[in-house]
Amino acid sequence: MPESGFESEERSLERALAYLASLENDGQDQTSCSAELRAITQQYRKLLRQSRKLMRISDRLQLQLSEANDALRLENEKRRNLQTIIRQYIPRNTWQKADLNSQTASLEIPNEEVQRSCMFLDVVDFTRFSESRPPEEVIHALNAVFRPVVGMILDSGGDIDKFIGDSIFAVFQETRTSLINAIRIQHMVNRMQFLSLRIGIHAGRVIIGNVGGAARKDNTYMGDNVNISARLQTHALPGGIMISRDALNDAQLQHELPELYSLPRTPLFVRGREQPIEIIQIDPKVIQVIAEHQFPEE
Repeated sequence: MPESGFESEERSLERALAYLASLENDGQDQTSCSAELRAITQQYRKLLRQSRKLMRISDRLQLQLSEANDALRLENEKRRNLQTIIRQYIPRNTWQKADLNSQTASLEIPNEEVQRSCMFLDVVDFTRFSESRPPEEVIHALNAVFRPVVGMILDSGGDIDKFIGDSIFAVFQETRTSLINAIRIQHMVNRMQFLSLRIGIHAGRVIIGNVGGAARKDNTYMGDNVNISARLQTHALPGGIMISRDALNDAQLQHELPELYSLPRTPLFVRGREQPIEIIQIDPKVIQVIAEHQFPEE
């Protein structure tokens, strides 16, 4: 093994000290000079040994620091992966609020009341479809439809509050965006001729609140207007959209989609409400005409 710089220096000092000792033993008349050189050399050797110890300590600290950096890098990578996983399974709204609250050391997302357009989307006869197929095929078929639907909702600024089996509950800040997305989604899925969807849309004030306990909770949308959109979905035609009159008026698409405002408006009694809701049924043929005119590239 090659000598280190410290070992080489120390060997040189040893040779120098041995030479000085030989001069003293020979009785040469240089005792004063050799004694002074011996003292200097011994001090230098002492300093050299201390420097060697410090260098060893520094090497150990460098190793510990390197190991700590590696551990920190792995932990940061683990946290990034964990964030990526979690973000796929919770609403965007919840993640953004949690990120904001974490900066202020607040451990609970506050409840609030907001104006939103609610969209419920459900696969028609999915139970019957899944009964005669293996689980892997069922999941593959559902994702073949949901994957592009999720992309369309999120890309337009919407948020998915939750998946409920073969249903999606999505929310939008603007009803016009919600309705345009519903038309695009139905046009895409109807052309696939694979599975069929029903979509219900309603708009109004909703509560975003925390439900659950300290160990497990959900920050979710709730209220009468959420329930209405879910009820409308159940009455929509396969491949079609049912939207409340209030939501259609709120969309303000009279100039872009005038045909929607000439469709019949009919009262619908929904469970939990004494008064009927005025609704518009948008059937698949109307959706096809609108989509081919408004979104020809799709």
